[in-house]
Amino acid sequence: MKVKRFNRRKTMGGVKLDFFQVITERYSHKGGFLPDPVPLEDLELIAKAGLAAPSGDNSQCVRLIILPDREALQPLCDLCSTKGLLTAPAAIVLLTDRSAQKGKNNFEIEDYAAATENMLLTIS
Repeated sequence: MKVKRFNRRKTMGGVKLDFFQVITERYSHKGGFLPDPVPLEDLELIAKAGLAAPSGDNSQCVRLIILPDREALQPLCDLCSTKGLLTAPAAIVLLTDRSAQKGKNNFEIEDYAAATENMLLTIS
């Protein structure tokens, strides 16, 4: 039987990363943000990581909307005015497509939690 060797070093966007270092150094920022624009390529990479998360029953019910600038973000800010959202130069909105769920099992909370974690690890 052939055993796959565990490789803890991965490359993402051309950068060599130590997986456990990414996990242990992950942080959550709850303050305001600088007004610097976020490159669309970075937002797409973050979204790609979210969509690569595991999905219960392989339902693939996570949907993401990239709001790449303040103009696109403003309608959301009008609905929900948190400090982070009010100062964020961009955002990714995570939604659940219930029509994608198969059978009676509902894993939407687990699915978007996994997608969120992948995105948080990507930006850490």
